[in-house]
Amino acid sequence: MNEGRGRAMELKDSKAKRDFYTIGNGICLLYLVLMLLVFPLYSRDKYFDILQARFDFFWICSSVFSVLLFAFVALYSLTLKKEERKEILPSLFWKKEEGKKKPLFATDLPFCLLILLFFLSMFLSGYPYETWWGSTGRYMGVLTWLLFFTVYLGLSRFYRFKKFHLLLFSVGVILQCLWGISDFYMMNYMHFFDNVSDLSKWAMFAGPVGNINGYTSLVLFYACLYIGLYLQEKELRWKHFFMGMMLLCHIATIFGSSDNAVLGYFIVFLLLPFFCWKDNKSFGTCLSVYFLFFLSLKLAVLLAGKGQSILQISPPGFLFSMGKTILPYLGMGLSGILWAIGRFSKKELSMKLFKRLYVLLLVLFFMAGAYAIYDVNVAHRYPVLEQFSQFLRFDDSWGTGRGFIWRMGMEYFRDKMPMLKRLFGYGPDGYFMLTNDNYKVEVEQAGMGLIDSIHNEYLNLLLTIGVFGLLAYLYFLKNVFTVFWKKETENVAEATFGQTAFPFAVSLAYLAYLVQASINIAVPIVMPIVMLLCFLGIAGKRAE
Repeated sequence: MNEGRGRAMELKDSKAKRDFYTIGNGICLLYLVLMLLVFPLYSRDKYFDILQARFDFFWICSSVFSVLLFAFVALYSLTLKKEERKEILPSLFWKKEEGKKKPLFATDLPFCLLILLFFLSMFLSGYPYETWWGSTGRYMGVLTWLLFFTVYLGLSRFYRFKKFHLLLFSVGVILQCLWGISDFYMMNYMHFFDNVSDLSKWAMFAGPVGNINGYTSLVLFYACLYIGLYLQEKELRWKHFFMGMMLLCHIATIFGSSDNAVLGYFIVFLLLPFFCWKDNKSFGTCLSVYFLFFLSLKLAVLLAGKGQSILQISPPGFLFSMGKTILPYLGMGLSGILWAIGRFSKKELSMKLFKRLYVLLLVLFFMAGAYAIYDVNVAHRYPVLEQFSQFLRFDDSWGTGRGFIWRMGMEYFRDKMPMLKRLFGYGPDGYFMLTNDNYKVEVEQAGMGLIDSIHNEYLNLLLTIGVFGLLAYLYFLKNVFTVFWKKETENVAEATFGQTAFPFAVSLAYLAYLVQASINIAVPIVMPIVMLLCFLGIAGKRAE
């Protein structure tokens, strides 16, 4: 009799827990529909207030989601019996590994520490209002990061990955890419350029993001996400779908005409083979990714044609220029030959040989790159390298004035910044206050009007939330990739697509975003989508 009661109680407990997570997942899905399908396309007054409009959408929507989800947890816990409450609520924060209690994810405590440092920096800054809202910068103040944290807690605990979610998500991606591509052809389907007579603006703004640097960083993120999904997918129809999405995102990125994408692609394509040495099939799929990228370069040039496009008013980006050379043909040919060698030779011979050759090539490449930078900046022995000076010579004009902005910020950090501010920063998203308080004359003499960001996310964090804040952020990133790349089960066949393939794909996309962030700025038009996908990838690693 007691045994029957115990079984009944166990079933009841499991039903209470199942209902708890099912309702929580439903709330998450409603939020994700708004943020991944509506948010990327939302506007009020075209590009004129797009930053403010997206920020308002994000903080209001995320605040409602956070309050609603936490209220649900609190109210639902009141309906539970004491034993059920002890079972369910701790599972939101803790797990047992090898008999020890640990945080649910390795990212929990680093993210919490980072938010605490944001608050501390705000209180010490002397600009509490500006740093809370980020109103003098790009709205990346304490509120935005606090909402990232509360959304992270909700999504990582409650979201349940389903493969068809990728189809719905891809609808939004297709619309964003097509919008950006239509702007490349100056079609103005969305009427964002109505009454804009300054043609240079047509080349500076694109798609639903606005600034081409932000737009390109977003479609690059999508492209690398689909690279990861394509690599990991086993089912043919899904593989073809991910391949088509990858090609679309590649072309949208190339048409974005921002050279920021080069860094993101570089790091992903550099590291990709290290994930694919295990067998000839994986290696062959990896080579097909390179083939498709080179194909995209050539397709972009062919599709651009000679008709009306921003190429008539602005020089092409580095990727588009690369597509006009012989390199795409060489890349497609080489990747095809290597695929054939790997496909028809023995695994032991081909994989070992390719790995050693690749590592050797990497070493030679970095040595050559380091010498090229040295020669252009110091030695000046090889005049042929001067044609690449706009990329390799680091002076005030480098990166459309980034050199000047970086030098100014680092000179202040090194020579003038008080020790307390070095440790905790000038205040979250407070770079405008820093330049306005200390370099107003220099900025005016440089003809830059105002500078509200250093155009490097890591230097920006160093100066605005200090050494401690930057170290906490880097520690958080390190733990993010620890979660993404950790094997949750010894038997890979037992792991679901959401536990392996999706987190891996997100890790590639996030890595590309983080690398290009070294010459870009964080904005609440792009960053919420990047962070949300990151949180969903982390949620996928949770044991079902």
